[in-house]
Amino acid sequence: MNTKFISLAVAFLLCALCSASGDIEKEEFEGQEFLFLTEEAYTQQKGQWQISISSQYFERKKSKEADEVKLRNQWQWTAEVEYGLSNWLQFEVEIPFQHVHKKTTEDDEITHLGETGISDVETGLKIKLFDENDDTWLSHTVSAGFELTWPSGRWRKDLGSDRIGWEACLSVSKTFDKWAYHLTGGFGFTNDAREQGESSTSDETEYEVAAALVYSPAETFDLICELIAEFERETSNTSESHRDEIYALGGVKCELFDDFEAGIGIPIGLTSKSYDWGLIVKIQYEW
Repeated sequence: MNTKFISLAVAFLLCALCSASGDIEKEEFEGQEFLFLTEEAYTQQKGQWQISISSQYFERKKSKEADEVKLRNQWQWTAEVEYGLSNWLQFEVEIPFQHVHKKTTEDDEITHLGETGISDVETGLKIKLFDENDDTWLSHTVSAGFELTWPSGRWRKDLGSDRIGWEACLSVSKTFDKWAYHLTGGFGFTNDAREQGESSTSDETEYEVAAALVYSPAETFDLICELIAEFERETSNTSESHRDEIYALGGVKCELFDDFEAGIGIPIGLTSKSYDWGLIVKIQYEW
């Protein structure tokens, strides 16, 4: 199944790149669209493509069950493609490739386990509900999004949930002078999801809120601050567990040449169930 997904992903990206040679009338857009973990409200114009590739490394997530202590590190490469079906409707697909390293300590015995492969692919639509007016402070760009998560990752290797999940979100963005800010909130649900490579299943309910503030001291340079909170509840026939992860992120973005941007962000975990820290490197190009 993973081989099929890789083939489809490569074919999709090649089609996207080939279409760039066509004569697409591109409209100028002033909204600030480069973020690391927060969803912005802006959509692509009709016929416009945007591709983002990011490398995300997260260090040391700790959990404890009885006398068993688990440490988890994760390195993920993600390719995301967005395409404007119209000036208000956008299609998007996200393809993650993960390496998960787990260290388990029980009764003074240490076990190391590393897994690598395609994780669950996400596809979605984003609909722009309102467009901001540059002359009005109270006017914002508002979009609603809906995503499906497909069971493309191998759940036995802790790379997927083995179930189709869904997520809905609402995003608000505003760009003015040298500043921009973004707010987003989302809700997701996966029924009978596999629990971290185990045969047991649980219903996963997830809430997410995020905010970002961006300052542009120069036309081609941005300073980015983000705050992201994820609240997840897992419910099975025998138990219920909660996981709260909150991250503060600081980063910079530079436009290297027309419509090609690159940035580096450092997320810091603020709760005991978060990763301690991470590093995100991202490039983005649109045409």
